[in-house]
Amino acid sequence: MDAEDVLSSSVRKYFGSESFKIMLTGTVKECMETVTKRMNRLELSLRNLEDQLKLQEELKLAAENPTPIIELEMNLGLNLLKQSDTSNPFVVSPVSIISGVHPFFKCATPEVRLRMAKLILEGGTVDAMTEYFIDLLSVLRATVHFSEIVNLEGPSDPTIQYLYRGGYHGLTKNVFDDFLSMKLKFLEIESSSENCESTLLNTLSCSALFNHWFHRFGTFEGKFHDSPDSQRDVEYMLWPSHRHFFSENDEFQMVQINLRQCVTMNVFVPKTRFGLTSILKNLRDCEQFSGLIKKTKLVYVDISVPKLKINTEVKLESLMTSFGADKNLYKEVTKTVMESDKEITSLIHRSQFELNEKEDDETEYDYGVLECYRPLNPIFFEQKIEVKADHPFLFMYLKDNHVLFFGCYQ
Repeated sequence: MDAEDVLSSSVRKYFGSESFKIMLTGTVKECMETVTKRMNRLELSLRNLEDQLKLQEELKLAAENPTPIIELEMNLGLNLLKQSDTSNPFVVSPVSIISGVHPFFKCATPEVRLRMAKLILEGGTVDAMTEYFIDLLSVLRATVHFSEIVNLEGPSDPTIQYLYRGGYHGLTKNVFDDFLSMKLKFLEIESSSENCESTLLNTLSCSALFNHWFHRFGTFEGKFHDSPDSQRDVEYMLWPSHRHFFSENDEFQMVQINLRQCVTMNVFVPKTRFGLTSILKNLRDCEQFSGLIKKTKLVYVDISVPKLKINTEVKLESLMTSFGADKNLYKEVTKTVMESDKEITSLIHRSQFELNEKEDDETEYDYGVLECYRPLNPIFFEQKIEVKADHPFLFMYLKDNHVLFFGCYQ
């Protein structure tokens, strides 16, 4: 046997040996692990790129077709409602909550400010967010009547005209300046005597009081059906055969009750008596509510709504965390805005909303409430619609097209 045959035989023996198989398996496995890691990194990069492109497309669409502000505020109220116990009455003020975020916005880094703007206004800019805060300030603190802003007999006050933000009232300069300097803030510190902890508190209360003379309503005792097996006696306010803005879809009947100029209460009554809980579970946003508001028509409606008084407390930690409010930002707000050295890491919102009648008939009222009136003989007019809020329903209290309160009564 020559040397070539000996070498060939040795190579065949080596290739067939267990040691070669082990070495080859290890080498292939190592190479495959490297390839797998690279493929995973490539897949992750492609996924991140896809997410970025998708986000850019969503922001582009949002810029081209921005979600109406009223719908964004409704969505905030809806999300807080779905995070709470939906078996109890509930009310929050989106306008007050976002106004309470203003000190955090002012104290935040440019990156966090941009994040807040994009989340609150769905892709909005920092400048747009600043303008939005002023709009909300006009809802909460506007006191100058539009007749003083637009003076037909002479030039308007340029200061008030510049601060005018729509609706029927405008801001005075001192209120505007106090807000920008954060002297006026919709926050306060509440200390607990039990555990020595302190929290930031954002509160808003409102009493929607109706007057018999101007609002032309009656009252009666009736049953409110909480569930198929539970009902209770409540006092109702009834507007018989009044002209109201009304709309409906497959799930809700909506009636808009005018209280003042640019102030309305919208009542959304489910057509299925005890279907509100299931509707809320499947409801992603408030687009259908804004759709109902847009397509209203003026018709004659018998609308009965229970007198109510709702108090709600909501913790806003998760909301503030999504806005980018960390411990350092809380510390900065507490120190510079609240002028306190207390350690505060949480924000609580409290709302109180009351719907009732006012006993003093001599109180002055804005004649805009006469938009909803009762005709002398409705029988000769179009057929009227009957809406009974005698089972769980949603409501919104709007001022100047902003959601001052969003709630659920049950």
